[in-house]
Amino acid sequence: MRFSEMNFLSRTSIHEGRRAGIPNQTAHEKTIVLYLDEGAFWVVLGIPHEETIQMPLLDWQGNILRRTEGPIHKKKEQSSD
Repeated sequence: MRFSEMNFLSRTSIHEGRRAGIPNQTAHEKTIVLYLDEGAFWVVLGIPHEETIQMPLLDWQGNILRRTEGPIHKKKEQSSD
C-alpha cells in the first residue's frame, strides 16, 4: 500500500514516528522525509549502496547533472550541522 493510500491515522503514526527519530530540532528542520519505494529510488538515481552519503544534483526534468559522494562521519551524523 502506498503512503498516500493510507488512512489519516496510519499516515500520522508513520510521520510522527519518523519525527520522533530526529529529536534534535535543528536537524529535524534540515531533514527531508521521502515516502517512496527505496529500492526503486536507488536504482533510478544509480545509488549502489548506503555505506557513503550520495548526493546527486538534478535538473527540473530529473536528469543527473553532477554527483558526489563521501564518507559518513558518525560524529557529524548526530550533529545539527
